[in-house]
Amino acid sequence: MSEDGPELILIAGVEGGGISLYRERRSDGTWRFNVRYTDQTAMFLGEPASETKSSWAESWDDAIKDLDARKWLSLPGVFVHPEFRQAVWEAVSTRLERRTDAHAARALGRWRSRCGM
Repeated sequence: MSEDGPELILIAGVEGGGISLYRERRSDGTWRFNVRYTDQTAMFLGEPASETKSSWAESWDDAIKDLDARKWLSLPGVFVHPEFRQAVWEAVSTRLERRTDAHAARALGRWRSRCGM
């Protein structure tokens, strides 16, 4: 696996928690992806934050499916790694452009900005 450890690809979230996608280079030079969900609301009550991780996805498409399962598009985009802006934008736009609600339009605008489109 990568000597440098996982690299952050994107963050979607709000105060109190969010969803992050990481990538890690395997020894054969290919990538695998991991989704992490962090909930910090317990910290307001003096309890530790919780984090859950998906299993490693072996492809970009599987990583997006993991994000979809966590309803990542219901959260605003906070960060997108420059190398992944186009790929993230394609995933976001194909999902949100099908919807007609006001939330989808606002979310699409935020992600457009984060992806530099």
